[in-house]
Amino acid sequence: MIKKILNSAILVAVSTGMLSGAETAVAQSLVYACVNNDSGTPKIIGPNETCNNNWTKVALGAGATGPAGPMGPAGPAGPAGPTGPTGLTGLTDLTGPVGPTGATGAVGPQGLVGPVGPKGDKGDKGDKGVQGIQGEQGGTGIVNAYQVIGDSVEINAGFPSSMTVYCEMDGFATGGGWRLAGLDPDNYLVLHSRPIPPDGINSRGWRVRIQYIGTFQGTELTPTVQCIELGDLAPS
Repeated sequence: MIKKILNSAILVAVSTGMLSGAETAVAQSLVYACVNNDSGTPKIIGPNETCNNNWTKVALGAGATGPAGPMGPAGPAGPAGPTGPTGLTGLTDLTGPVGPTGATGAVGPQGLVGPVGPKGDKGDKGDKGVQGIQGEQGGTGIVNAYQVIGDSVEINAGFPSSMTVYCEMDGFATGGGWRLAGLDPDNYLVLHSRPIPPDGINSRGWRVRIQYIGTFQGTELTPTVQCIELGDLAPS
């Protein structure tokens, strides 16, 4: 009975990997076990171990080695080990020779026109330029200026009076006016005072038209004209 139990125990120990390689070699000759005296339950022990009370140590020859059992499932991965120390820095290699200059790249597109810059400081005064060629002599222009005073006429209250005075034959009118003389020279209305003809370019005289609004008799109107005579206007 004990031998049968031991043989079963040996097969269990070998098939489940309970024996190491050395112990498996020994088990092919002798196997030691403690057997419970009451239940007959075996307990594999080493050759130098002893049994507890109510256990009996036995040694039996092992039977033929059974076939290898199936490989057990892989155990869980162990925790990661600590990070190793940093390795030494390698030697720096020598600097290689400078490579040849590359080809010139293509010209890039023209950029946008920038903003107008601030106004610069005023520059120094330049040198005096070369005197230009003297121009042709101009005409003689105005050769005479004079005033012509016209005849006086007595004006009556409530009625307009007109008088015209002319320059001499070669004269041109540049302006004109009038004179009032008498007991009441301030009460009048100027209806017009203008050159004759009125274009002001080739005028030869001056015309005045005034209405007296006073009450005194004997107020006189005298027209005047400012004239000029022109010389040769063309260059000589």
